[in-house]
Amino acid sequence: MSQASTAEHPDVRGFDLSVCAQYLLSTHTLTRVDARTNPHCYFEANVATGDQRLAVAGEHAKATLERARRRQAQSPLGIRGALLLDDGLCAARNLLASLVCRRRHDQPG
Repeated sequence: MSQASTAEHPDVRGFDLSVCAQYLLSTHTLTRVDARTNPHCYFEANVATGDQRLAVAGEHAKATLERARRRQAQSPLGIRGALLLDDGLCAARNLLASLVCRRRHDQPG
């Protein structure tokens, strides 16, 4: 079976998938949306350019300082060590809890 575009073949309910659609949670329906882009709008035309798009706002000094502070505070080795210590403490706690439960279960009462 060859693959065809959605414009040629609507889905099983007869809804043409080549048009803009909006799913409404309140009514559980799929409706058509008449969405048109403005051909003269720089931002609509460059949605897919990602990081190369025109910067709308400049650098924010406080945000730049905060990102640098956070980067400096994160030591990959320190974080890895803390996570290993946390995992070890959690395993020890679980082992202790299971031993206590086993002792309580083994005692006549």
